[in-house]
Amino acid sequence: MSVIESAAELEQPLMGMMDSSFIHKSGKQTFGLDWYYNGSTSWPERGLEVSLISVVNLETQQTYALSVEQTCNQADFPETTRLDQALDHLSRVQPHLPARVRYLAVDGAYAKEKFVTGVRI
Repeated sequence: MSVIESAAELEQPLMGMMDSSFIHKSGKQTFGLDWYYNGSTSWPERGLEVSLISVVNLETQQTYALSVEQTCNQADFPETTRLDQALDHLSRVQPHLPARVRYLAVDGAYAKEKFVTGVRI
């Protein structure tokens, strides 16, 4: 049994969540430094981005972070899109999600056919 499963009562519903966050970062040599959308300013900015996958207990509204991963910049991996990176992150974390997680809530940026199809497979 995982820590998340033991923290929530068996009858309490759980849901997966996934979103990315922008991190301000100055400098020139930092791995992953690129232009990312900053939701706080509604504008692309130079910095870092991380992808977070978590589980939320819908009854208590408690959220448990399961995995966070830095997004790679496009120059270092031009053949891999950010959506590809998100799908890869999710596919590696999916086996660790509690069995009760049947749904995934994501930001509107993931509302692309490639992501939805990738999640459903």
